Amino acid sequence: MTNIRPQDDFYMHQNQKWLEEAKIPDDKPVTGAFIEILINNEKTLMKDLAEFAKQGVDPAVYNDPLFDQFIKLYRQALDTKKREADGNGFIKDYVARILEVKTIADLEKLTADFVLEGLPNIFSLSIYADMKNASINTLYLSMPNLFLPEKSYYDEASPAFTKGKLLLQKRMEIVKELFAKIGIDEADEIIANALAFDKLLVPLAKSAEEQSNYIANYNPYSFTDLESKVAPFNLKRILKMVVKQEVLEVIVTDPRYVESFAQIIGTDLSLIKAWYIVKTVLNFSSSGIGTDDLRKLAATYGQMLTGQKEITSFEKFTFQSLSDKFGDVVGLYFGHRYFGEEAKKDVELMVHEFIRVYQKRLKTIEWLSIETREKAIRKLDKIVPMIGYPDKVHSVFNKYQLVENKSYAENCLAFDKLAIAEDFATYKQEVDKKLWGMGAHIVNAYYNPNANVIVFPAGILQSPFYDFNQAKGANYGGIGAVIAHEITHAFDTNGASIDENGNINNWWKEEDFKRFNEKAEKMIALFDGLEVPGTNAKCNGKLTVTENIADAGGLSCAYEAGKSHAEFKSEDFFAGWAAIWRMKANPAYVELLTNIDVHAPTYLRCDVQLKNFEHFISFYDLQKEDGMFIEKDKRVKIW
Repeated sequence: MTNIRPQDDFYMHQNQKWLEEAKIPDDKPVTGAFIEILINNEKTLMKDLAEFAKQGVDPAVYNDPLFDQFIKLYRQALDTKKREADGNGFIKDYVARILEVKTIADLEKLTADFVLEGLPNIFSLSIYADMKNASINTLYLSMPNLFLPEKSYYDEASPAFTKGKLLLQKRMEIVKELFAKIGIDEADEIIANALAFDKLLVPLAKSAEEQSNYIANYNPYSFTDLESKVAPFNLKRILKMVVKQEVLEVIVTDPRYVESFAQIIGTDLSLIKAWYIVKTVLNFSSSGIGTDDLRKLAATYGQMLTGQKEITSFEKFTFQSLSDKFGDVVGLYFGHRYFGEEAKKDVELMVHEFIRVYQKRLKTIEWLSIETREKAIRKLDKIVPMIGYPDKVHSVFNKYQLVENKSYAENCLAFDKLAIAEDFATYKQEVDKKLWGMGAHIVNAYYNPNANVIVFPAGILQSPFYDFNQAKGANYGGIGAVIAHEITHAFDTNGASIDENGNINNWWKEEDFKRFNEKAEKMIALFDGLEVPGTNAKCNGKLTVTENIADAGGLSCAYEAGKSHAEFKSEDFFAGWAAIWRMKANPAYVELLTNIDVHAPTYLRCDVQLKNFEHFISFYDLQKEDGMFIEKDKRVKIW
């Protein structure tokens, strides 16, 4: 192990020993701080759930009828003998429904049915908060996903194109094998037609950069205007089946698609049907609700995409898919059984501490006018923190009842259909801002701009992010920086356009917003084109700007808050920051992330933010000859 000075490469200085010793699990493309906690959470929960599936849930251990329903489904999922006997006939039934489509009217009916069943569709309809009236749910329409992860994989001028060709070839080879296993004829013709339709979608799809612009998803169309755009589809008939009430406006996330829809739908119907068949087969095979041989075959595409050595085991995949589907229920179990109140109170205190730091900063920040500062503080004061686990669960869990004499696949499909119906029933209803977007066992955190809430599940509140007994500085450099990061999202390039009530609303003075955007451009330049060691990947500064702004604000805010504690040590803080971003990954996986992920690669998240942080620069007395030094005129300070 070479001696790397903190002044030259802090990430390697802190993580070198870990990187040399860490092993990427064969069934994952990556390991790191997040993954290590995730693996421990998985082991704990898988052990518990396997015991409950065999013996039932002892009410003295955990008493929740919703959890009991989940365990019944989990028990069915683990019954491989019964599932093999049930087979994959249900997939062939769906393909038969697609093949029966002869007219546009038939396609309308199929579209509505597939929306209600949560299946791949020529357009998707969903319910979400109206981004200009965030207290009320409204209807959104989006275009379908491409066969490849992002449109740059189709672009001959893109570095991703060569990999894209191989991926698409591999994916269609898998589809052909899946067809053979399920018993679907004329595979070559169907695949060729499906690819032809996918090619039509490519120029209409948003790039990852475009998708990262959250505000640009809000494109209201009057029903009359949208109806004319999607003709010859009868939109009124479709919405009557799906929403079951009058719709006057629809929010379109992909305007290019809608503007070209008449041309798309005018395509040879056989191309559209073929696309539906391929997408449906891939969906069911990847979901794992059929036989496991389909799931394993479909997973070989992911191996090529990420460099993962082995396919996830049946037991682990079953846990991952069902704990995700029943996230509220499993998360509540995890939170109640494994998350302590002492930790919750400590984290809550940190949240309020960071808000106070931001209040102080916003009152004195020099580049903002008094009027804009006051509005920013008002937004900050209305942020609601949610820590540990939720107070309530989605209504679908109270209504779902497993039917014992139905197959696992049938019960899963029934749950999905019920969940979608519950969502559509909330159209034009008040948004329930207490619902969480992920289970409490998940190793993550998020800011929801339309609810103005920050959420920190119990799953992430573990070492190295947080430990009640570890050094104060390490906690502030770990979970503290993550918490402050999520707060800063309220003021990133997306959050800056949303007010304290979650509505798109320009609350800035014009000259202030101009200065903010100039600073954001400097943040883009700070990261753009930087290479990730050991890979061919380069950071996309524009794609990652929102997260980089949040990282910079989070790092700075957490440090300032930590300094107020007598036991706080700067070296612990910086070590804690480096520890949470440690990651060892297959180069293919890193390259994939740089194409699609709004987060910068973790090596850069650690080092570039520290290079840009005045307290790190002064603590280590960085000089021009040091590897961590960057010129003062390139440094960016926003919040």
